[in-house]
Amino acid sequence: MRSKLVLILALSISFSFFAQEQVLDRHVQMIFSDFVFSRGTSYHNAKSSHTVYLLDSSFSEQIDELKFRPFKFWLWNKIFNESYLDFQGKDYAVKVDPFYRLISAQELNLGRSSYHSRKGLMINAKIGNRLSFSSFLIEGPIRPERFLEEYISNSNVVPGEGLVKADGNRFGNYYSFGTLSYKASSYVTFTAGHGKNFLGEGYRSLFLSDAAYSYPFAKMNLQFGGFVQYDAIVAEFIDYSPATAPPGDVLRRKKYGSFHYLNFKGNSNFSFGFFEGVIWAGDSTGRFNLDVNYLNPFTVFRPIEYNLGSPDNIMIGVHSKYLLGKSVDIYGQFLLTEFFAQELFARNKWWGNKLAYQLGLKIHNLPNFENFYAQLEYNHIKPFTYNHKDPVTGFSHNGQPLAHPSGSNLKEGVAILNYRKNRWNYNLQLNYKFSGLEEHDSTSVGTDVLRSYYTRTQDYGVIIGQGIPYQQLFTNVKASYIINPSNMMLLELGVTNRAEWTDNDPRNSFMVHFGLKTGLTNFYTDF
Repeated sequence: MRSKLVLILALSISFSFFAQEQVLDRHVQMIFSDFVFSRGTSYHNAKSSHTVYLLDSSFSEQIDELKFRPFKFWLWNKIFNESYLDFQGKDYAVKVDPFYRLISAQELNLGRSSYHSRKGLMINAKIGNRLSFSSFLIEGPIRPERFLEEYISNSNVVPGEGLVKADGNRFGNYYSFGTLSYKASSYVTFTAGHGKNFLGEGYRSLFLSDAAYSYPFAKMNLQFGGFVQYDAIVAEFIDYSPATAPPGDVLRRKKYGSFHYLNFKGNSNFSFGFFEGVIWAGDSTGRFNLDVNYLNPFTVFRPIEYNLGSPDNIMIGVHSKYLLGKSVDIYGQFLLTEFFAQELFARNKWWGNKLAYQLGLKIHNLPNFENFYAQLEYNHIKPFTYNHKDPVTGFSHNGQPLAHPSGSNLKEGVAILNYRKNRWNYNLQLNYKFSGLEEHDSTSVGTDVLRSYYTRTQDYGVIIGQGIPYQQLFTNVKASYIINPSNMMLLELGVTNRAEWTDNDPRNSFMVHFGLKTGLTNFYTDF
């Protein structure tokens, strides 16, 4: 009991006062790709939060290169070069900046206008060489484009930003996150707060991504000589499904997750590692119910789960990365949540061989072509991969998948090109997805992770794309101007085309958007 109280206290302090390990925006990583992906740095999943960008001394060198010469008038320096409030001392640094996502858009072929009017405040601080914290508060209404409006109407959730309340054709909510991080030594760092984590090298993660809403968590990171890195994460999630949620404001049932992510650097070009995760249900009344068996960061989950005779959802995986010279990274992930060799070798497409894999390629640091970045990625997720027999223990949080934002039952290709010249950045992204939509409310084809796999309609002949056939081609082209590199304030103009085919019935949305935004957090609508 005493250990539980200590953990509760630690989590409550961190997310009440310092409210997340928010993963750095993908496009910011691309803007600084020559630095982020250079061979001398390690800005992968464990070191890619916005706090690193704003406070890390090595990243500050990249920011300084984009700054204008100091202006005589102090206000111009604040707008174009500096944080709005910046307190620096011998052993501390505090930065306070506004957060904006002020976007106006028009779907030209639909004659439909939309906007995002999100505003907030972000505080990031470092005390000495060991302690840092961050706090974000964001609020404001949105009138979303057609795709996003349909998603919110069906789920009552803004992707990555939680539950909303509707006001006509507008939606609004408050969104807060933050973390407290302590570097105990050169080998160990502890982080606790309310936020997100991302495990992997890809644009998507098949293990744990930042696509869902933030959550309270505690994390331990171990690093040994640059050759071994180990992350152990314990998190609390919310069991929510729009189909079963009671009306009104009620205490929602909790569930918990524990994740281990180990990475070995075999040599200067090759790294590989292992992943394991477990999701277990909290008390049905919504109260606290942490299982201490899964809190030990140095145990293996499967033997524990077996000996407990538990109904928990276990998943295991491997990942690797190979570096070709200075400019090419090849990476991949493989995830297994259930497997029966006899059925696999029978080649009868048994539903229970649940797996996913990812293959990807990154190109960066090209000779004589500075700040160019390219990425190709393929994701393959079989039906029911993230489902469990009880929806409570499915791989989800607050109505959204914890891995791929589309859930399971899909094949997806992602292609990205990015180029920066001084403060101007240009980005092209193409996504193609082939999947199958759920056919009935009472059954499952293995796409929606909020459904039990007991509601499947067949045991054999299970293939990707089963259900209502669905294809999507997502194209996005945008040009951004970095107004202020110190807080990554961007002025952006972009064009998005979303072509969809549902059971061979086509429809299309062609949207132009323009606005001001803070480019430090990911907001996904490309799924």
